[in-house]
Amino acid sequence: RPILKYGHAIVCCSKTNLDFLDRCQYQCLRQHFGGRSAASTKVVKHMLNIPSLTGHTHITTFKFMNRAIQWPQTTLL
Repeated sequence: RPILKYGHAIVCCSKTNLDFLDRCQYQCLRQHFGGRSAASTKVVKHMLNIPSLTGHTHITTFKFMNRAIQWPQTTLL
């Protein structure tokens, strides 16, 4: 997740790649909490406050753009 956290602000991923990473994240949550393959991860994600990767991408991109606006004009991007 740290690589995704900083990389998404700079490089865009395709929708299919984000969907694949979301499925991997859900599988990891299921395995960690001992759920069956058909079990839903919505309750666990809500309790742990884990956003989907698509939502996480939007949040980190917004934070990066907000910081970039506040940088001095001489800063290279």
